Amino acid sequence: MSASSSWDLVHEYLKPIAHLFEMEGVSEIMVNGAGTVFIEIRGEKQRVPTTFPSEAHLATTIQQIANATGQSCDKHHHPVVDARLEDGSRVCGVLSSVSPKGHTLTIRLFPKRRLQAQDLLDLGSLNQEMLDFLQAAVEAKRNILLSGSTGSGKTTFLNMLTGFIPETERIITVEDTEELVVDVPNRVSLISPNTRRDAQAQPISLGFLIRTTLRMNPDRIVVGEIRDAEAAGAFLQAINTGHNGCASTIHANHPEDALIRLQNLLGSVGLPIEFVASQVRSNIHVVIQLGKVPGRGRLVLTVAEMDHGQLRTLWDYDVVSHGHVRCSAPCPISPMPK
Repeated sequence: MSASSSWDLVHEYLKPIAHLFEMEGVSEIMVNGAGTVFIEIRGEKQRVPTTFPSEAHLATTIQQIANATGQSCDKHHHPVVDARLEDGSRVCGVLSSVSPKGHTLTIRLFPKRRLQAQDLLDLGSLNQEMLDFLQAAVEAKRNILLSGSTGSGKTTFLNMLTGFIPETERIITVEDTEELVVDVPNRVSLISPNTRRDAQAQPISLGFLIRTTLRMNPDRIVVGEIRDAEAAGAFLQAINTGHNGCASTIHANHPEDALIRLQNLLGSVGLPIEFVASQVRSNIHVVIQLGKVPGRGRLVLTVAEMDHGQLRTLWDYDVVSHGHVRCSAPCPISPMPK
C-alpha cells in the first residue's frame, strides 16, 4: 500500500475526532477508551461529547497510524505506538493489553503556525525584560537548557529562541521526532528514526546523531530533548568542545533539578560525579523552567543563569500577582570567545 493510501486510511479512522483538530486553542486530544474523549484547551482539560464507534474502531485507528509511519503494532508484542501524523501532531497510542479499561490515543497537536516572540509576550508567557535577556543570550552564543514537564511548552519556546540565531550561521538540529523549526538558510535536520529497521542496520540513536554533528561543521547544535545517558554525554561533549550557542530540553521540575538530572544521566555511565558536575555547571549558561498554570496556560516559570558554578534565579513567576518578578539583575552579556 502506498504512503498516501495509508494516510487516507488514517484520516478515515480519525473522523470521529477530526473536528477537534480545528478547534481554536486545542493543544491536546485525549481518548481514554472509545467512549471518553478529553481535550486540553489553553492549559485546562475538559471532556467533550465525542466518541469513537467502538473499541475495535479505536484499535484499528492506532494500528493504521503505526502502519503509515512504518511501525509494528499488535497487542502481544508492540502494544504502544509513538508516532507523528502528517501535520506534525505527536501521537501516543496504547492498546488494551496494557491499558485494560480500553485503548487510548493521545495526540499533541502541532501548532498551526510557529509562535513568535510577540505572541508569547501577548500571552503573558514572559515579559519584555526577560525576552531581551534571552535574545541577548542567544545572540551571544550562551548554551541554554530548557526544563519542564511533558506539554509544558519547551519545544514551542525553543523554536521561538531559535528565531534569534543569525541567518549567517550553520545550524544542525537533532531530534527523535521532527518538531524544531529553525529559519536559517544553512540548516541540517537529523532525525533518529522510530520505524522498522533491519537487525543489521546501523543504530541511529540520538546520541550517535549528536556526535555525528561534530563532523558536520556546525556553528550551533540544537537538540530536541535529552532523554538518556548517551544523548546527555554527546550533548556535553558538543558544548565542551567549542560549540557554544547550543540548546536542548530536559524533563525536570526546577532549574536546579534539570542540572542534577543531567548530571545523574552522565553519572549513570560511570563518570566521576565531581567531574560531571563541574563540566555541566561550567558549560550550561542559562536554564529556563517552563510549566502550565491553570487558567494562564504555558508560562516561563523561572529564568536562571550560572554564576561561578551556582544557579542564580533572575526571574520567577508569582502565582499571587500572576506576573513575573525579577529576583536579581543578570550579569552583563558579551559574546562567547570563538
